Amino acid sequence: DALIILAQDGTAILPAVQSAVDAGIPVVAYDRLIRNDGTLYLSFDNKGVGRIMAETVFPLVPKGNYAIIKGNQADANADFLREGMEEVIGAAVAAGDIVIPEGCEQYTDNWDAGNAQTNMENCLVAAGNDIQAVLAENDGMAGGVIAALQGQGLAIPVSGQDGDPGALNRVALGTQTVSVWKD
Repeated sequence: DALIILAQDGTAILPAVQSAVDAGIPVVAYDRLIRNDGTLYLSFDNKGVGRIMAETVFPLVPKGNYAIIKGNQADANADFLREGMEEVIGAAVAAGDIVIPEGCEQYTDNWDAGNAQTNMENCLVAAGNDIQAVLAENDGMAGGVIAALQGQGLAIPVSGQDGDPGALNRVALGTQTVSVWKD
């Protein structure tokens, strides 16, 4: 009677979605944007989640070098989260109080922890380990980021979201600063 789709790839799914729309089947794109006028997009306030992550980290590190480890480039949520972060840190970036070094703002294929760890390792090399905070867009990636930081003996504020059990454990241990849970 209806399709509710949580698309891994909002572009790859377009032909199937169009077939459903053409057949008169209502389609709901849940949490992952599918760019089709015949679908209803329903999600969390992803900008709000990005804002909360930055509001938690920014007071701890109002000046310094930040890394931003974004989610999958094909997922609009990665950009929505980044827009929310920008609402908090944008003025400090414009003033030069926060610097995002070259190579330290990267999309992460499939929101994968291993890919996030590689992105963070590359950032640390590019910045000579001179990073004071990381805005990671979810808990899995935060775990990869923290592994990269620990490999260099660094312990700095790191954000995440989803309330994953491993992330909540890292928050309790003090290796992750925040995990935004969306009920």
